[in-house]
Amino acid sequence: MSGAPAASSLVEVEGLCVAFGARRVVRDVSFRLARGATLALVGESGSGKSLSALSLLGLLPAGAAATGRVRIAGEDVIGAASLHAHAALGRAPRGTGAAFAGRAGADARR
Repeated sequence: MSGAPAASSLVEVEGLCVAFGARRVVRDVSFRLARGATLALVGESGSGKSLSALSLLGLLPAGAAATGRVRIAGEDVIGAASLHAHAALGRAPRGTGAAFAGRAGADARR
């Protein structure tokens, strides 16, 4: 993916990789999602669908690290402390429509 991002893109992912130490489990995922569009991640069990989605929300499990470029509603997600603050409050960045309630609820039960 090259060139300027589309003005209507809500989500932009470029070269997303997720690794546990030296073991890369998600390799070079790239896509753009326009506002109002729907995207389905489809694949076999263990193919990295959930880790890809969790990386977009900044909710990877302990020991996992994401690299690449991920922007949601114009905000860089990878390495962004602000997304973790949104998650702790149980809400997503403005305009994304993402929900953190399931994760927040799981953390509260510990």
